[in-house]
Amino acid sequence: MKHKPFPFIFFLLLLLLLGLAACTATGGAEPTAENSNDSVTSDETDPVALDHCPEAPVGTTLFTNSEDGYCLLLPDGYAVDDSLTTDNGGAETAVYVDSMLDSSHARLFIMVEAANGRTLEDVTTAKQEEFADFGVQYSFGYTLDGVLANQFDQLPGQDLSRVLLLVKDGRFYTLTFTPDDPGTGDAYADMQTLYDTVLTSFSFLR
Repeated sequence: MKHKPFPFIFFLLLLLLLGLAACTATGGAEPTAENSNDSVTSDETDPVALDHCPEAPVGTTLFTNSEDGYCLLLPDGYAVDDSLTTDNGGAETAVYVDSMLDSSHARLFIMVEAANGRTLEDVTTAKQEEFADFGVQYSFGYTLDGVLANQFDQLPGQDLSRVLLLVKDGRFYTLTFTPDDPGTGDAYADMQTLYDTVLTSFSFLR
C-alpha cells in the first residue's frame, strides 16, 4: 500500500515557516561592524575637529593640523608645509606664497614643542631676556581660542617679525609672522591680513 505524502509535505512547510520567522527576528541581516559587540570605534579627532573648526568663507582656506592640535583659516594663495621639525624635536609648520625664503610676501611659522613644565610667564620672560638689548615692544592679554597669549612686535632677525607665545595642555606654541615692518609696503599689508585671519580663526582641536 502507498503512503500518503501529506505528512512529509507538512513537515517541509513547517521547516520553511520556522526559517522565515528566524530571518524576521534578526532583520534578515548578518552582524556587521556597526551592530556587533566587536565593532571598532572610529577615531573621534576628525569629527570633533570639523565641528569645532570655523567654516571657510570665500577667499579663505581651512588648514587643520591634527598632530599638533589646531586648525585655522588662511587667506587664499598660501602654501603650507607641516613636515618641518625643530632642533629640539618640536614640530614646525610654514605658511608662505612662493617659498619659505621669499621675503617679498608674508609668511607664518608655527612651532609646537613640549612645554616641559614651563608656563606662559616662563616662556615670556625667556623671550624678554633674549631680546633685552634690542628694546623690542611687547603686549600681553591676547587670546587664541580662549587661551592667553603674549605678543612681541618687530623682533630682529632676517626680517622683523611679530611673535605670539602661548602654552596649552603641556605644549608651547610660537606663531611668528613676517615681515612686521611697515616699510616693506605690500608685504606688510599682506602680513597684517594673514595675522588678522589667523588670530580670529585659530582653534584648538578638542
